[in-house]
Amino acid sequence: VVPATVMIGFCNGLAIVIGRAQLHPFQDHHTHEWVTGEELGWMLFILFTSMGTMHFFPKIPFRWIKMIPSSLMSLLAAIFIEFVVARYLCGFKGTKTIKDVSPFTSETAFPHLFFLDPKYDMNELILDSEGVQRIFLQGSLLCAIAMIECLMTVEVVNTLTKSQGDRGKSILALSFGNLIAGTVGGMGGDSMIGLSTMNCINGGTGRIAPFFASVLVMCCIMGAYPILNFIPVTALSGIMFIVVIHTFKWSSVIMIIAALFPNKIRKRLGIQSKIMRIDVIVIIVVTIVTITTNLAYAVLLGVIISGLSFAHGIGERVSVYKTENSDNLTVYNVDGPLFFGSKMHFETLFDYENDAPNVELNLIKATIYDYSGLEAIDCVARRYEEVGKSLKLKSLNPQSAKVFLKSKNLYHHVHYEFEEFDVPNVPQSFQVNVPGLLVRKASHVTPVNRTPSTSFASLVGSNAINDN
Repeated sequence: VVPATVMIGFCNGLAIVIGRAQLHPFQDHHTHEWVTGEELGWMLFILFTSMGTMHFFPKIPFRWIKMIPSSLMSLLAAIFIEFVVARYLCGFKGTKTIKDVSPFTSETAFPHLFFLDPKYDMNELILDSEGVQRIFLQGSLLCAIAMIECLMTVEVVNTLTKSQGDRGKSILALSFGNLIAGTVGGMGGDSMIGLSTMNCINGGTGRIAPFFASVLVMCCIMGAYPILNFIPVTALSGIMFIVVIHTFKWSSVIMIIAALFPNKIRKRLGIQSKIMRIDVIVIIVVTIVTITTNLAYAVLLGVIISGLSFAHGIGERVSVYKTENSDNLTVYNVDGPLFFGSKMHFETLFDYENDAPNVELNLIKATIYDYSGLEAIDCVARRYEEVGKSLKLKSLNPQSAKVFLKSKNLYHHVHYEFEEFDVPNVPQSFQVNVPGLLVRKASHVTPVNRTPSTSFASLVGSNAINDN
């Protein structure tokens, strides 16, 4: 359902949001002023060391190396530089660690049921109509965002692992995880693309990997939280910057640049990566909306733009051509889809003033998809009536005939007649020629078993029934 361009825009926007969040450690958390001087130098050194370890450690050609997560080695390298090199050998006061920003303590090590936690005063919970409405709306929005991002994360992981994940299991796990987290007073979440990408980079391509990652995080927070306080904050930024690099779709930059230049310049520069400009617009819009608002709005807007663009393009493909034009009769063959996107264009394809008094439409190669397609035919018939002419349907394929029959009482300007006849049992592959009637069935189409008494409805004069 979600177009690839929406996925690209979402990944780009998410990468930018994650990247911007990693700049906060370079600001004083009290004054919000940028860090300068020697402290900035050590922070950058730790940052690039963490990034380099994260990126190049998995490339070392030893089998046992693959068993050690590169993110863990990044943290160990950062702690070594912080406490051995910077503080002990060079006498520097040190950069910010987790202990300085948001320390782990014994009070936060174990979760508590939220209704038993003294931090929450349940008496302040207001459950009037306005309060319930706010809770429902906020919960619905978070649910939509979590489900969308979960499904999009599955697509990204499928690409990284060259496998096919189970979307149903992912949504079920998401729901149970949020239910448990909310019960113990935790923050709601979802399967983030950034963390999933980091997990895949470290070799965790199955469902056991995130399970054990969660268990180890829980053990670290509950039992080894004093060690976590020694981690430099910039080490975490370095890891996340690598995640940003892998999350951002860099090929989309070439697509956007190619869409800005005409064909002559693209050929001269050797750029063969141009896509439709409407797709580029979708990528840019989804990226910007993801950054400025939230994922749900971005995906919804991207799907709407892509859907309307597709409907407009397909709608232009409907065509009509005359197969007979005499003083008394004009016959049109219609080819293409009839739906809301082609309605206006379809109504402009007929010569209402110069056609013969009797007009027939052969719709065997056209397919009616919705009410707008039916309304388009009725509007054409009405315009012929306004100039003293009549329109008669000559034939419909089975799908269109089914749609038309169910709503035939809604149309007052179209003339039609129906005839019912039985189709006997026939072999899987056949071709029968009868004057005025041609019935075909291809052998590669899955047969549908019908009894000889099966009744079909067809318009009088229909010259084909494609039974598929």
